[in-house]
Amino acid sequence: MPMRTGLAFFYTSLNRNSVNALAGALENHPVATKAHVCFFYYAHALLPETGRILETHDKALLCFSFCTPQKWETQELVAQLRMAYGNRITLIAGGPHATGDPKGTLAMGFDYAVLGEAEETFPALAEQLLEDGDVTAIKGIAFYQPGAGYMHTGPAGLVDLDAFPPFSLRYDKLGSIEITRGCPFSCHFCQATQLTRGTVRHRKSEAIVAAVAEMRKRDMYNIRFVSADAFAYGSPDGLGINLHAMEELLTGVNQAIGKKGRVFFGNFPAEVRPEHVTTDTVALVLKYACNKNIVVGAQTGSQRLLDLCNRGHTVNDVYQAIDIACSASLKPFVDFIFGLPGETEDDALHTVRMMQALVKMGATIHAHTFMPLPGTGFEHEPCGAINPAIRKIVERELLPKGALFGQWEKQEKVTAKLLKNNGC
Repeated sequence: MPMRTGLAFFYTSLNRNSVNALAGALENHPVATKAHVCFFYYAHALLPETGRILETHDKALLCFSFCTPQKWETQELVAQLRMAYGNRITLIAGGPHATGDPKGTLAMGFDYAVLGEAEETFPALAEQLLEDGDVTAIKGIAFYQPGAGYMHTGPAGLVDLDAFPPFSLRYDKLGSIEITRGCPFSCHFCQATQLTRGTVRHRKSEAIVAAVAEMRKRDMYNIRFVSADAFAYGSPDGLGINLHAMEELLTGVNQAIGKKGRVFFGNFPAEVRPEHVTTDTVALVLKYACNKNIVVGAQTGSQRLLDLCNRGHTVNDVYQAIDIACSASLKPFVDFIFGLPGETEDDALHTVRMMQALVKMGATIHAHTFMPLPGTGFEHEPCGAINPAIRKIVERELLPKGALFGQWEKQEKVTAKLLKNNGC
C-alpha cells in the first residue's frame, strides 16, 4: 500500500545533531513504515520539494528544529510555505527556541511545537497526525485547538539515552555522538538546562562504542561527541569528574574505530568547564584523542558577573585551566560573552585584562555577544551591547594578531534586529 504521508526534515549544519537523533528515534517506530521520511537541505528547495511531496502524498508533515538566532530565517520560510500551500501542510517545530517560547513559535505559523526532549514525543505526535488521531494525550507538545485555544500538554518524561540510537542507520544520518545529556548548572544565559530540566544522563560506553563501530563500517573515521561538558562524562550528577568512566569510554572508542580513526574529545561540540580541566583530564585527551586544542567556557573575567550568571566556577578556575592546558601543549580556545546583563565598566575591564592575560599564556578567544534566549534566567534582560573598552581591545589588539574569532559581530547584528523589533 502506498504511503499517504510525506514526513520531511529541514536539515542544516546547525540542527543536524538534533535531526540525526530524531531520525534514529523514528527508524524503529511504526511511523517509519507508514510515512515516506525525507530530508530537505536547502532553503531555496523547500517550496518545490514540498510541492513534489504533495503531488504523490495526501499529507505533508514538515519539521524544523532551530535556535533563537535562526528564528527570522525560519519565520520567512514558514511564511513562504504557508502562502504556497496553506493548510495542505502541517508544520512542526522543535529545538531550543520552540521549547523556550512555544506560543511565539506557534505565532510564527507552526501547527505544533515539540517541547524539550523529543525522541518519544515526536514519533508519537507524527503517528497521531498520520492517522488523524487525538494528540491531546501526548505529553510535551503545544498547539492551538479549535474551540479550546492554546494547549500545553505538560512536560514529557525524561529520555533514556540508551533506549535510542544517537543517529540513524536507516536514513544514513550519522555524525557526532551525544554522550551526555543535561546540565546541572543552569547558567542564566543558556538553554541547555531548560531543554533537559537539568537532569544529567550519560549514554553507556557500550552503546557509544557500538555506534562508533557502525561509523567505521561506513568509512567515517572522525569521531566527535556532543555534551555540555565532556569532562563530566560518567559523573552521577554532572558536577564532578569520573576519570575511570572517561578512560573506559575513550579506550573502547579507539579500539572500535581502529588506527585510521581520529577521536576528538574536549572540543566542539563537547566543550569543557574550567574547573574540570586538570592534569588528569588533559592527560586523557593527550593519550586517547587527536585534537591539539580544547574549548573552555570562561564567559567573563568578572567574578561578580560569573556569580550573577550562576556559572558555578571562579575566575581563578579559568586561569588554572588555561595554565594546565598550555603547559601540556594543548591549545585552549576560551569562550567569552560580550555584553552580559548587568555588566559595568569595572566588569568590562576585568574581562579585558583576562583576555589579554589568557592570550599571552597561549589561548585564543572565541567571542560571542549576549542574546536573551527564551526560557532562560536572562530571558527578559536587554540585548548585549559591547562595552567600548572591550571593543577597543578586540579590534586593535586581538583581531590583528589572530587571537580572537567567533560570531560576535553577527550576533551583534541579530541583537540589533531584536531591538528594532522590540524583542529586547
